[in-house]
Amino acid sequence: MPYLPIDPSDVGSSYKESVRVNSQSGKGGVGFVLEEHYGIYLPREMLVEFSRTVQALTEETQSEVSPDQMFKALVAEFQEVDGPYKLDSYSLAKKSAQETEVRASVHVAESQVGIVGNGSGPIEAFINGLIETLNEPLQLLDFRQHAISIDGQVGKGASAIGIVAIGFEDMPVYGVGVSPSTVTASLVGVLSAMNRRWRRTERTT
Repeated sequence: MPYLPIDPSDVGSSYKESVRVNSQSGKGGVGFVLEEHYGIYLPREMLVEFSRTVQALTEETQSEVSPDQMFKALVAEFQEVDGPYKLDSYSLAKKSAQETEVRASVHVAESQVGIVGNGSGPIEAFINGLIETLNEPLQLLDFRQHAISIDGQVGKGASAIGIVAIGFEDMPVYGVGVSPSTVTASLVGVLSAMNRRWRRTERTT
């Protein structure tokens, strides 16, 4: 009996339902689920890193990982990470057609620090403010935003995800932020990446 491939739509299904992620799955399966169920496209380096997290989760639970579990794991790994940096509040002001000012309050360990920065957009302005106020190198390597859809549907109260990569020893360190606001998501993503960089520094010292 020859093997006859069929289109899942012929039997009332789709490729989305046919892709399952378990301990044997690679980064392709993880990326497909995030893209198809949430509209999230991870950079390749981040996808490789996150695939290891998903594999560890499947081995721990001895079961397949659902799309919801995968999304929660993404947030837990790249946003909800212990570290000294936390965004309290911020405001934006348009100085000109080419310049935005960000004023933010950021917790750094036990201290509350005021950040003022200017740039071509909120992210650049925030990073410039962090560099000037904290006096530490902060190189932005990658930045992207996505509206988070649930199985292709974006409704009221839809959230956004900001994906940010900063440099650390010639390697990117990724962080994410999730919020109803694209700006908030992106600013949180910057601090999440800084927290993950801080965690790596602590492990090597």
